[in-house]
Amino acid sequence: MSISQSVECPLTTKDTVILAGNLANNNGRGSGHVTVTGRRLTSHTSWIEVGILGSQVDILGSGRGRYMGQVEVSIYGSGRGR
Repeated sequence: MSISQSVECPLTTKDTVILAGNLANNNGRGSGHVTVTGRRLTSHTSWIEVGILGSQVDILGSGRGRYMGQVEVSIYGSGRGR
């Protein structure tokens, strides 16, 4: 069984905070993570994101995205804590 939820909270017309989480259970063993991401629109077709994932291994990620017609293109990088 798996449960996921995300909520986008607009702070301004350009800034948004995204809170997301996931819980999974299989044969009595569970896992999950929580993500907090900040997104800033840099133009009407592009944005930049920085996020922190909290789980068994902490990860800091960042990305940049752009809308190209009907297609969304995103590039992300991440680093591990611990």
